[in-house]
Amino acid sequence: VQCGHKEVAKLLLENGAHVNGSQSCSDWNPLHQASLMGRTDILQLLLEHGADKECVDDFGITPTFIAAQYGKSKSLNMLLLNGTNVNCQAKDKATPLFIAAQEGHNECVKLLLSNRADPNLYCNDDNWQLPIHAAAEMRRSTTLELLLPVTDPSCGTQKGKVSPVYSAIYGGDKDCLEKLLMNGYSPEAQNCPLFECESPMCMVFQRRNFEAVPILLKFGFRLSSVHLQDCLVHKTFDLFRYFLSQHCTLPSGNELEAFMRSTVQAEHDCEKWLPDLFLAGFDPLNFLNVAWIGSAANDLVNFTLEFTNWKRLPPDVENLLSTHTKASTWSPKKHFDVYTQYGIPDK
Repeated sequence: VQCGHKEVAKLLLENGAHVNGSQSCSDWNPLHQASLMGRTDILQLLLEHGADKECVDDFGITPTFIAAQYGKSKSLNMLLLNGTNVNCQAKDKATPLFIAAQEGHNECVKLLLSNRADPNLYCNDDNWQLPIHAAAEMRRSTTLELLLPVTDPSCGTQKGKVSPVYSAIYGGDKDCLEKLLMNGYSPEAQNCPLFECESPMCMVFQRRNFEAVPILLKFGFRLSSVHLQDCLVHKTFDLFRYFLSQHCTLPSGNELEAFMRSTVQAEHDCEKWLPDLFLAGFDPLNFLNVAWIGSAANDLVNFTLEFTNWKRLPPDVENLLSTHTKASTWSPKKHFDVYTQYGIPDK
C-alpha cells in the first residue's frame, strides 16, 4: 500500500493477507496509509475486503482523522461515504473537524460540516477548545468564516470557557480578530484564569500583540486605569499615551496603590509618560509621598512640583519635603518661593 501498488495489494488480500491490525511501529493500519496517500482506489479495495474503517493508531487517530489532517479531501469523502464516524476523537480529544480547521484545509472542513461534524464538540480535556479556536489561533481566516455560522457563540461569554477572541489575539491575526468581533463576539469576553487574563486586553500585553488594541477599542472595549498600569509594567509608553488620548479612566480609589507601585518601576523613563499623565488631569500630589520622593531623582521631584499649586501644598507634603531636603541633595527651584515657606535652606 505504501508504495501504491494496488494490484499487488489486491493479490495479497486474495491470498489471505490480514487487512486489519497494527502493521507499523506507530500502530498504523494499511487504511491509514492509503488515506494519507489520497489513494481512493486502494481505500476502496481495503474497505471491500473488510478493513476496519475506525481502526486507530497509538494516538487514537483514525484514517478519517488522517485525511482531515493532511487535506486529503478525496480520501475523506470516500471514508465518509462508507459510514466512518465523522466525530471520532483522538486520545487528546481532537476531532477531524478540529484538525482540519487547525491546518486550514477548507475543502475538508466543508465536507465534514456537510456530513454533520459537530463544531461544538469540545476537543481538549479542559472542555473549552473548539474548531473555531483552532482556526482563530492558527490565523485561518477563511476557515473561520466557515465555522462562525455553525458555532455556538456562548463559548465567548460562558464562565469556565475561553472566548475565541483570546485565541485570535494569541495567534496575532487582525483579520481573524475583526471577523469574530463583527460576528458578535465580545471584545471584553469572560475572565480567563487558564491564561491568567482578566480580559482580552491582558492577552494583548502577554503576547505583545499591540496591533489588536485599536480593533478591540473599535468594537467597544472599555479601558480602565489597570491598563495604564500594564503599560508602565511592560514599558509600552506609546500605548500609555494612546490610552490617555482615548480618555482612559485615571487611577483612583482602590486602584491607586497598585498604580503608584508601577510608576516606581517606570521612573527612569518618566519623561515618556509622566507629562501626559499630568496633562490628562492626574493629581501630582499622589506622587508626593515618602516612597516616591525617596526614590525619585531631584529633577523629577521638581518637575512634579511644577504641576502642583506649590504655594498651597498640604502640611504633610510640606513636612515631607522639608525632611527630604535635609536628608538628600534635593533643593526646590527658586521660583517655587518655598525656602521660607518650608524652612528649607538654600543649597
